[in-house]
This record gives sequence, structure tokens and C-alpha cells, in this order.
Amino acid sequence: MILVTGLASVCMLRVTAQQTTALCSSQYNWMENIKNQSPCLVAAYLQSVCSSGSYTVQSLGPSMQYTGPWLGQANDCECNTPTYCLLSACSICQNATYVSWSSWSFNCSTIYNEYPGSIPNGTAIPEWAYQDVLTTDDFDVTIAQGPEGELVSDYALGTLTSLQTT
Repeated sequence: MILVTGLASVCMLRVTAQQTTALCSSQYNWMENIKNQSPCLVAAYLQSVCSSGSYTVQSLGPSMQYTGPWLGQANDCECNTPTYCLLSACSICQNATYVSWSSWSFNCSTIYNEYPGSIPNGTAIPEWAYQDVLTTDDFDVTIAQGPEGELVSDYALGTLTSLQTT
């Protein structure tokens, strides 16, 4: 008699979730990317890369702001200008205020003027999120909206073009 023993194989399924509880006012629909995603959701996608594939951008309550990374917890997904611009836009579309770039990046040891890596599948970064905030120290909603409110193209793929060490 031959005894055959089967081994059970276990496949690990990696669950990824990018979400937001922030709701943008309809007057800011122009901030959506080509996939009709709010700047809040796009920011969640970008930050999920450094959070094991899962990240939620929470809504802002009265007198609240997205403040930037905490000391000792700053990472590449937060210390870049597109993430800052997207979360500034996310603040604006909730009728809230936002912090300056220098305040946002204060705890970053390295900062990037583009998203430092591949843009996650399922999203695209609007062109307006690539503003030169390193020079202006501020997100400019007028520049983001473009001439006469025109939408500008989105970046589906990004590459690192500049690196600044602080």
C-alpha cells in the first residue's frame, strides 16, 4: 500500500487599499485627474507605496490641516512636492487651509521635486501637482486651475528629476 501525502500550499494575497474620507466640494471637480479621482484619493495612492499598499487620507475637521510628516516618520512618499500639492488641493477642496511647503517638509531629510518612484497603478498625477513649490514655498491654486479653468494633462508615469538634501 502506498501512502501519498499532499502538502497544502498557501498563497498569500496582498490586499491594497487607497481611500479617502475627504469629500471635495463640487466647485473643485476640476482638481480631479483623468480617472476622475479627487486630489485626496490620488494622494492616498502615492502614500500607500510607503504604507504596505494601504493608506487613507482622512477628512479635515474645522480648523484642521494636513501638517506634513512627523519627525522620525518622514518618508519618500510624503517628502515630495506632488504629494504636498495634492494634499494642499485636498485641503482647499474641503474649504480648509493648508501649510507652506517649508512647514510641510520641515522633518524631511531628503526632498524630491517629483514623485520618487513609479506612480502606483490605478491613478495618475495631474500636471498641476508638479508646481515649483521649492521656489515659491506655496501651493498656488490659480496656477493649478490653469488658464480659464482648463484641465491640464496627467502624468501616468513619473521619474525623479531632482533631489535636494536638507
